[in-house]
Amino acid sequence: MSTPAAHRRRLANVAAALPRSATSSASSASSTSSAATTSSDGDGALPRVHLLNSAHLGGAQTAVHVLLPRSYDPSASPEAQRRYRVLYILPVVCGELDGVPAWGRPLDVARQHSFADTHDVIVAMATFPSLSARPNTLYVNHPSRADMQDEDYFCKDVVPLVDRLYLLRPTYYAS
Repeated sequence: MSTPAAHRRRLANVAAALPRSATSSASSASSTSSAATTSSDGDGALPRVHLLNSAHLGGAQTAVHVLLPRSYDPSASPEAQRRYRVLYILPVVCGELDGVPAWGRPLDVARQHSFADTHDVIVAMATFPSLSARPNTLYVNHPSRADMQDEDYFCKDVVPLVDRLYLLRPTYYAS
């Protein structure tokens, strides 16, 4: 059984192996690439969107939508930079509707209720390929299809991307 410390070390090793560029990355282990596009309405309420092409999903393009609290300031001096916890919102149905994550629109709910500011956290939600493109295997790795490795996509692509791009507390477990 894996201990929390061993899990943190594994995730730290994965994150350390990734390039530090905020606009593009490539991981030789997973052949994942990302490109970031930032949307904002001036008060940080619109999500930043990071596009991913994950080998764990057969190269399908997905997105990670991120809401930042107003207190987030990456331009502060290293000594003054605060570190944040992450609230990952997990979808219950795959796909997008008009380019917006569907799933009952939980990111809109988080935005409308100011989760990032109210709880002083970074809110992140990853998309998964559409149900029309493949059967639903959310959160688990398919036993025989290399293009349906959802757990690996989330744990090896999404979490390290958020870890690399944002100022996070150096722990992966709730405190």
